[in-house]
Amino acid sequence: MKCQYHIKGKPIPLKRPRFGKGRAYDSQKLEKHMHIIQLLAQHSGDKPTGPVKLIVSYVFQLPRNKKKQEQLIKQKYHIARPDLSNLIKFTEDVLVDANILKDDSFIAQIQAQKIYSEKPQTIIEIEWE
Repeated sequence: MKCQYHIKGKPIPLKRPRFGKGRAYDSQKLEKHMHIIQLLAQHSGDKPTGPVKLIVSYVFQLPRNKKKQEQLIKQKYHIARPDLSNLIKFTEDVLVDANILKDDSFIAQIQAQKIYSEKPQTIIEIEWE
């Protein structure tokens, strides 16, 4: 089976936990909540029960400068910050918090890329048997 989701807006990486008053807290609670709302609006109710293949494309907006646009289109991949591993971690957390995946340990394979396009977004595909 297969599910696909589109999250509008600039891709967000996972940040380190913050500490205050002797405890740790999640500084990205609101950002995660906004992603969860978009995911649940697109969710059909199907839930993976076994190993999952996660395919994610993080789409970053091209700069307004035409010369830079041409150069980056030739380059194809986005090689600046944020790094891919933190983007993946944020996506995994949101999928689990949205209750689309029971646990991120279900993910057996990941394909991910950072690319440029006109509209910034995150495209998530989940495949399972």
